[in-house]
Amino acid sequence: MNFNDLITDSLLNTIYNYKFKTIYKDSVFKTKIREAQNNKYLDILYAIENIPPCFNSTRKNIKSKVENYAKTIKEMDYYKNESFYKNGFIDGYTFLLEMQKQKGDENK
Repeated sequence: MNFNDLITDSLLNTIYNYKFKTIYKDSVFKTKIREAQNNKYLDILYAIENIPPCFNSTRKNIKSKVENYAKTIKEMDYYKNESFYKNGFIDGYTFLLEMQKQKGDENK
């Protein structure tokens, strides 16, 4: 039996979404790392607000670009975490099945 045939994208998505919610509640997202990211973002916004009023359209454009960039980074991080978790899950479970198979072969 091939384990990869048993794991569907739907199953992986269900497992990942459950784990992501658990990780989000209990992990790095509530630590100093997250606070530091927010502080850096706020520093950038304050710097943009300090651009003289005569450059109002430039200020709006920069702020829009920064917000789009921050959104893109967040989406990329989510994708990388999702991919890493799903691949790790498959690798880990395949390893456990192989160990179980070896143990079964030794008992024959």
